[in-house]
Parts: sequence; structure tokens; C-alpha cells
Amino acid sequence: MSVKELLDMTTIFIREKVYWRVVVKDKNIVGSENNIWGFGIYDSPNPDVNDNRYCLELNHCGIDNDKTLITLLMNPSETFPCENDNSNIDDTILNVMKIAKALGIMSVVVLNTIPVINSKKELALNNLDKQKQRYNEMFVNGFLKHCDKENTIFLAAWGSDKSINSFNKYCQTINTYFKDKIYAFSINKDMTPTHPSGFNNAQINTFLEKPKLIPIKQINDDLTVII
Repeated sequence: MSVKELLDMTTIFIREKVYWRVVVKDKNIVGSENNIWGFGIYDSPNPDVNDNRYCLELNHCGIDNDKTLITLLMNPSETFPCENDNSNIDDTILNVMKIAKALGIMSVVVLNTIPVINSKKELALNNLDKQKQRYNEMFVNGFLKHCDKENTIFLAAWGSDKSINSFNKYCQTINTYFKDKIYAFSINKDMTPTHPSGFNNAQINTFLEKPKLIPIKQINDDLTVII
């Protein structure tokens, strides 16, 4: 099930008018010029910091297949697709796109446990609206359950920071609906999946040299994984 099909099912999102489809261009993916197109789903027609994003989907124009990589991160980065040269993709999303391209995967879907757009999690939490959080949980759970599993993998990538355990409520859903399709690009010493932030570019580069994901058998409630 596509993002749009899921939104059509979820009437609350239609009432909230959270559609926003745009073209994205970026020239610096994996060392060569590439075109990326995609869209974000927001609560504002002109989203900015502290607005809410429910989903981001980006696609490599140079890859033509039905393969999708889904990842669940904490709060949305300040990545704003737009129809002109003002598009912005932050290091975390850029690294996820690099991982997907190295694996020959066309589409990346980024979901978040907190919908508030802010690169600083403390500020995101301060601006969190309970109603918007409920919408986000509905969308994330619905998407994880109903998306096309045949050509989709789940990339676990939340990192070692457990100060905000907003991922726990999704562990069972991911284990159930993505059985044998959960992976990480790297595992931390504490057995959590490595986060794709710019701080972890060394691990990203190691993966890109030999792009092979690490299969995960199970996600534990404490956000560690069994491989």
C-alpha cells in the first residue's frame, strides 16, 4: 500500500489537509550527480521548524524498481523538499539515501516517532502537540502494518540514545510485520542499531565500501537487537 493509499484510508489526515507533493533535486549523493524526487506530508502548506511532518518519501531517479527502504527515526530533521533550488536534505537523510542507493533501492520512506520538525530533540518535545502526536502514531502504525511487504525492508537505525523511549511502542509492530526483513547497516557496542547521522560517517563509509546489511532477528523492548 502506497503512502497516498494509506492517507486515503485515514480520513483524519484528509480532514487535516496534510498533502504536500514536491520535486527534490540534490547533486551530491554517493559522489556523483543524481536527481531525487519525493514529497513530505506535513500539517502546513509551507512547513518550517516546529511544524509537523508525518512522512517523508524520497526516490532515486536513476533507479527504476519497486524496492523500498523504510526507517523509523525520532523527530523529523530540517529536510524540506521544494520545487526550486532551495531544497534542503540534512546529513541523516542524505546518509539513508546513500545506503539505499548502494543497495539498488529506489525509494526511501522516513517515519518518525515524534512529528515536530526540529533538529534538537528537546525543542521538538517542548513543541509537541498531543493531538498531532496521536495523528502521527496512527499514521506510523498504519503504514508499518499496511505497506507492501514484498519489496520492502525495514532499516533499524535509532542509535544508542535511550533518553526518550518513543520507539518502544512500535517494536512489536515491526517484529510482527517485518519478520525476516529487519536490518541494520551497523551495530553499536551496546547492541543498538547505528544511527545514520553525520557523526557516524565512518560507519556509513565502511558500509558503502561493502554494502551488505546486517539481518536482525528481533528488536527488544530496550531497543537493543538480536542478530
